[in-house]
Formats: sequence, C-alpha cells, structure tokens
Amino acid sequence: MSKWLNKKTVIVTGASSGFGKLLATKFVKNFDCKVIGVARSIDKLNALKDELGENFYPYPFDVSASENWANFKDYLVENNITVDILINNAGVMPPFCKFTDLTDEEIEKTFNVNLNSYIYSIRTLLPVLEKSSYASIVNVSSLAGLVPVVGASAYCASKGAVRFFTEAIQEEYRKKIYVAGIYPGFSKTNLFSEHNIDKKSDKMFDLIATKPEKAVNKMVRKLKRKKKRIVIGKDAFLLRMLYFFFPKSSNKIVSFFFKKSKLTFFDRLYK
Repeated sequence: MSKWLNKKTVIVTGASSGFGKLLATKFVKNFDCKVIGVARSIDKLNALKDELGENFYPYPFDVSASENWANFKDYLVENNITVDILINNAGVMPPFCKFTDLTDEEIEKTFNVNLNSYIYSIRTLLPVLEKSSYASIVNVSSLAGLVPVVGASAYCASKGAVRFFTEAIQEEYRKKIYVAGIYPGFSKTNLFSEHNIDKKSDKMFDLIATKPEKAVNKMVRKLKRKKKRIVIGKDAFLLRMLYFFFPKSSNKIVSFFFKKSKLTFFDRLYK
C-alpha cells in the first residue's frame, strides 16, 4: 500500500504557494507523479513549472467559479487525461475579528473558496476520477473544522462544512474511492502572512505552529497509509483535547489566552 502514490496523475488546487506548492513538489520529486497545478496566478505557476520541470502542468483558474471546473473537465476529457488523485487545498482566511466586522465580500469569498470550490471540483470531476483504479479525493480542511475558534467564525463554519462534507462522501463512496480529510493546526503559510503579522506575533507562531514542510511530510506519510482523518500539529492535538474534555468552556479559555497575549494579530477581535 505504501507505494500506491507512485507515478499517479494528481490535481492540486492552491498549488502556487503554501501547502499546495509543497504537495505538488513532493508528488513530482518523491513519487514521480504528473501534477496539474491549479491556482489563479499564472506567474507563480510558471515559476513552479520552471522548478519542477515537465511533470508539472500549470492550469490557472479561479476555483470558486463552477463554470471554470466545467471547462477544466472538458480539457481533461478532450486530452484523454485520467486523473488518479484530486487534492482540494485552496483556501482563504479572513482576519481574526468579530463576525459582524467581516464584510459581505469577505464572508462570501471564504465560503466560495474554502467550501464551494471543493463541492464543485468533486461533483464535476467525479466521472473523470472514477475511470482510475486508484481514484482518491483529499480535502484539506483545518483544525478550525474540528474545533471552534473565537474570532474565526466564518472560517470555522467553512472548514467545519468541509469536514462533514468529507466524512459524508467517505461513506457514500466507501470501497470505491479513497477519501481523506486533512486537519492542520497553525502553520506559517501564506494564509497568515497575508495579515501583516508583527514580530511579536511572528515569534508566538514560531512556538506553536508546525513548519509547513514538516506538516506536508506528515500529510504524505498518512496518505501513503490511506488514513481517512489526518490531524497535523501539536496545537491541533491540544485544542482537540481541550474541546473534548471542556466543550462548553474551551472557547472561553482560548479567548482568555488570545486576549492576554496582547498580540496585534488579535487586535480587531478585542476592540
């Protein structure tokens, strides 16, 4: 089973940076896979193409639009490309703040990218995937999909929906398609760098966050063993335990530590 990833055709969304870029690199270099990288930035995808070579194929589009997935499917069918593994990884994270401080646009974008794109991709590409003897779907959710986090209400809602969506289709396609859910804790990817983290917050993240390379290495090890739920990071483990034993007060405890930290990253939450 450990060698089943070798020489597969893999689609990775959000492939231009963060986990997506690292996963694409890992599949090309370690497993001799053909990877179709999906993201909005053609420049970043082309730069990755230069780095990874002929086994990486850039395909730029906005994953939050269902018609783009339909066009992508047509491309795959017309070129007789059989896809073995679909990795839904693209995601956005709005700033930590009260729910009412988020704009309609921020909320809509969060759900369109974090949840709807996963639904569109699977619904559209399922006929292509089912042609493979190794058909697999990997949905990258978040620790926030397992445990509610104060200040991240919309993000939690979108990632929690991904969790239940993933677990539902795991049973619907049991013994037909391998479906995995990945739940990383804090990791210093572009999701956080977009929020202008100050030096003090950056040091805090260094203490609690899992390095992206280490997180991806663990993801791949678990995928090789066809694990269905993959939780990444010590912070993810600790928060899950806190929520398991103190479900009614865990968020209050987390909020207390966020506030006491006096980090600018949480400023908007406690204004």
